[in-house]
Amino acid sequence: MKVKLYVLTASMLLAGCASTAPPSTPQKSYQLDRPVQPLEQSLPRNLNTGTNRTAEIVSAQRITEILQRAHLRPIAVDAQLSQHMLNGLIAGLDPQRIFFTDQDVSEFRSKNVHFAEEFASGGITRLIQNTRELLSIKQNRYEYAKSLLKQPSKVSLKAPSRDSSQSISQNYLIAYWKYKSQQDLAVIEDLPYKHPLTVLQQRYQYQIDKIANLSDFDVFEILAHHYVVAYDPASNYYPARFHTSLIGMGEEAYGVGLKVGSGAKITDVYLSSPAANAGIEAGDELLAIAQSDFDYQDIIGRDPLDILSLLNGALGTKVRLLFEEKTGEIKQVELTRKNIKQQAISVESLKFPDMTQRVAVLKISSFPVDVAQQVASELAGINANEIRGLIIDLRGNEGGSLREATKLAALFLPDAEVFQIRSQTNRVNVERTESTHSLSFEKDIIILTDAKTAGSAELFAAAMQEHGRAILVGHTSYGMGLVKMARKLKRIYDVKDFEFGTLQYSVGQLYRLNGDSFQFKGVKPDILIANQPTKPTPLANAVAWDKIPSRDISKVRDLSEKVQKLRRDFHNEISTAEINGDSLLKLSAEMLNK
Repeated sequence: MKVKLYVLTASMLLAGCASTAPPSTPQKSYQLDRPVQPLEQSLPRNLNTGTNRTAEIVSAQRITEILQRAHLRPIAVDAQLSQHMLNGLIAGLDPQRIFFTDQDVSEFRSKNVHFAEEFASGGITRLIQNTRELLSIKQNRYEYAKSLLKQPSKVSLKAPSRDSSQSISQNYLIAYWKYKSQQDLAVIEDLPYKHPLTVLQQRYQYQIDKIANLSDFDVFEILAHHYVVAYDPASNYYPARFHTSLIGMGEEAYGVGLKVGSGAKITDVYLSSPAANAGIEAGDELLAIAQSDFDYQDIIGRDPLDILSLLNGALGTKVRLLFEEKTGEIKQVELTRKNIKQQAISVESLKFPDMTQRVAVLKISSFPVDVAQQVASELAGINANEIRGLIIDLRGNEGGSLREATKLAALFLPDAEVFQIRSQTNRVNVERTESTHSLSFEKDIIILTDAKTAGSAELFAAAMQEHGRAILVGHTSYGMGLVKMARKLKRIYDVKDFEFGTLQYSVGQLYRLNGDSFQFKGVKPDILIANQPTKPTPLANAVAWDKIPSRDISKVRDLSEKVQKLRRDFHNEISTAEINGDSLLKLSAEMLNK
């Protein structure tokens, strides 16, 4: 799971930034059948996570209390929220609809009409029991699939057909799992495993054991996640075992430089890491991992943290990866673990054929707390007389520290406004740069964005665009317009041997200098290349896009005529350029040399 935290700036803290709702949207009253216990309630010293529900009850109450007091937009805990929570839970446990019949789902819904209300007011025991019943159905599907492997069918089966209007019945799922188990085995037999049947048996057994070994508190944490996401899709609850993911930004580890999400998909590859040097890219999918000379271990369906434990190891040791590229090609590679530290930037000087001058390319992959200082050091080492301009590549950059967005903007925009933040009380603060941090860099700048450019990266790109300091090229950015804060639920007076989870929640809303919210809309480039992906429909209870008054700013340059000329001169190239790879870099370099 990939987690990004947004650091509150000093001015936000001074302004008491906590939660906010658009002026046009009246705040809903908070309603519960039973009162929420005070946030300060401590756990008794005889904490028991078995039949005693103290840990779960206190966690649920603390989550609800924080959301009520500090969230950007408090809403009612009511039947509507319960339905959203149920929808998310069912979809989370069975996203492909291959475990539960329609009857299973209907019965579960009928028993949990007030799911969110019960969760918030401490009625945890019944919710855990009901959820366990649903999990046992999922476990039984894997048990059935494993039993089919005792005598695999030699007759090639076809996938059972069902259109959207047909119900998911028991007979349909039986036919489906007969087909699926056969297909899973066929895929494994094409991979370099010595005993394919055993591999598949172990894959199914892993899922069986994973459900069987869930403690009641584990089940509670599943419910807590869906409760928080139903309240606000941009917020989340993370179990205690994810604390290192939340606070580990920039920490070192012995590994190969990969971040892995659900489904064993590679979500990020650290710059200059063993994985990057081997050509592994984000979007590729890991299939198996082998330690040194041992056999491959299947990882399909495993949790990201389990996969991470297999990737990491002693410094200098070998690990072999079996993975599928985005193209569908299966590859193997052997890597040596090294001391990995996330490298946020890289700088290179490029000169493509038929160009008169070189251009500098600054790739920024994330916004850790020192990215502005890294950029300043790298750019200080570039002889501006030897380059025509600078390309800042923010493609795939999912953001990070808000403060760093301001610091980075300061390198190019001294003493300038960058973005706006609105607090719970509707007070608007304007973030601005300091003149002491600027660089004497006067060359033209092009910034590359794509649909994954988010958060701090969007703020920086928007500020550079609005002040006329850079031309944006690429796709419209993601549109992550919220400030988030992470808070551990554990208190200093709780029992020391029990770890609570962490609540990440929205505390502020971000706006461009023109008053537009970043939320969902994102930042549209000056030069929009072809094949812009369609933005997803906002989920229920998501904080909506809105607008506040614009700021009166003086542009550094008026780039409107230059943008129009580039659109005309490079019309054909813009219509055929691809968002990924070097083709967009080449096009941008040609634009700078124009």
